Amino acid sequence: MLPWFSTSLIVMGILSVQDIIHRYLMKKGYNAIDLVIYGLLPTMVCIGVYIYLKNIQLTKLTLQTSGWFIASGILSFYGFLLLRQAQILSPNIGYVSAIAYSSVLFTVVLTALLFKDRIDKYGFAGAMLVVAGIYLISISN
Repeated sequence: MLPWFSTSLIVMGILSVQDIIHRYLMKKGYNAIDLVIYGLLPTMVCIGVYIYLKNIQLTKLTLQTSGWFIASGILSFYGFLLLRQAQILSPNIGYVSAIAYSSVLFTVVLTALLFKDRIDKYGFAGAMLVVAGIYLISISN
């Protein structure tokens, strides 16, 4: 298994390629809901194949956690839909992606508060650089 940092860099690359593909499809006339729905179908097939090939036993869903999964799914759908709508309207898809994917700032702060995850001086400095980057992107538009 890859270390978390290497895995994160791979995800960064995957998300970048996905955004580029979506920008191409946007220029071809597909709208945000098209991208979400048409992208969901192969995603579901890939999930099924992955579960089958890896012989994954899913954790049993409980009534207590099902609400959280429903909320997560709804947030995922609307977040992705709004992200694609913003990218359609933007002068540069990179601006939207940089701002949207900086949600890591909220994640770092909220997990520190809710789950007592620690934020060291390097994490704090990185967060400040992200804020500075967002500011620079927003004023360049």
